[in-house]
Amino acid sequence: MSAQHLGKGFPSPKAKQYVPSDIASIGAHMAEAIGLEHPFDAEGRGLQPDAYAATQWLRGLGRGGAARAAALSARQRRVRVIRAVAQRLEPVSAEVRRVGPQHIREMVQPIHVALVQALWDAAGIADSSLALDLACGLE
Repeated sequence: MSAQHLGKGFPSPKAKQYVPSDIASIGAHMAEAIGLEHPFDAEGRGLQPDAYAATQWLRGLGRGGAARAAALSARQRRVRVIRAVAQRLEPVSAEVRRVGPQHIREMVQPIHVALVQALWDAAGIADSSLALDLACGLE
């Protein structure tokens, strides 16, 4: 199937609509498309479980200003906890940097490896070598 450009005024002078060459109008194209199944029409639309859970949580808050305020409040509570944990773990990361390889010690923006490991543990991520790789340098 080749494509054709439907020009001036179809549907607007600024639009550049491409449709299969056997479609005579946008209406016919849309009518044909309505009957097709989109690859993401399955439950969850192909999202990863964490992204699906997050969108379901947001959806559960509802719509409008109250929902936005609830989402913002929840985010701010989580950020306060993460910042507090980061502050408590900073001495651990500082010690890891102090005894680590020179190229890690000289980083302009050092990685907070203790926080990375804590976040990984909290999220249940089984990558037990990430913090060590960050502390010593990736191959």
